[in-house]
Amino acid sequence: MMLLVIDRNRWDRGRAGQLLTEDGKMCVLGFLGRVCGVPDDILKTNEAPNDPRWPGYVNVTMPVSYSAHQFWRYVVSVNDAQDVTDAWREHWLGVAFAWAGVSLSFVDGKALDLGDDRGST
Repeated sequence: MMLLVIDRNRWDRGRAGQLLTEDGKMCVLGFLGRVCGVPDDILKTNEAPNDPRWPGYVNVTMPVSYSAHQFWRYVVSVNDAQDVTDAWREHWLGVAFAWAGVSLSFVDGKALDLGDDRGST
């Protein structure tokens, strides 16, 4: 199972936005994209993984009952949900990503520096 570390200090949540903002904040899919090597130009211009190049970088197993589009939409809806606690958001993102073979770890502060800030696997 892949481990994806989410730095709460850089996590953009509770509103619709880009995968990677100009100030370096990311939604959960931005963190995933970074770890998988998705270039910043794709992360900065897409609100969801709509770029046709995305599947070439991000290779996670979709849950049987979901298409890739449905899965990404669900993840975005949980990440961007308003009026929910971070504990609720972290729980349901963790459940969703576990279905796709990705374990999430939420930390306060930079967990791992790989030189180019790509995260951890």
